[in-house]
Amino acid sequence: EKPYTCKECGKSFSDPSALKVHQRRHSGEKLYCSEECGKSSNQNKDLRAHQRHHTGEKPYQCEEGGEKFSKHSNLTVHQQSHSKEKPYACDECGKCFTHLCNLTIHQHSHSRKNPYHCEECWISFPAELPFTEHQQHTGEKPHE
Repeated sequence: EKPYTCKECGKSFSDPSALKVHQRRHSGEKLYCSEECGKSSNQNKDLRAHQRHHTGEKPYQCEEGGEKFSKHSNLTVHQQSHSKEKPYACDECGKCFTHLCNLTIHQHSHSRKNPYHCEECWISFPAELPFTEHQQHTGEKPHE
């Protein structure tokens, strides 16, 4: 039984405190604030997830490869990379991808607007200079 109903949207709750937390979303009230940067949230769980950006904490670990992630959703996406299945194929060149978002990024490499594309991460550029700067990858080894 869920006798506590939100007057704003009609959603029902079994616990009055859950209704109160829910109603903060409608009011825009932000009760939780990051001391490092001032970002605020109306839910403590969102602030805890945000704090990982400041602390570098990565509590979600891939059992197969050992990589660690700050968000569970990033771990889930990563775990798909271990799958051999690549259901998203480029109509132009046939290259296949595990994730639709990677195919979408790759497809920009075929655009005449951005003829310079990075083979490592599929980002495309309209001119040679930004492409060359990108290849430096923030001081790391340039792509070959």
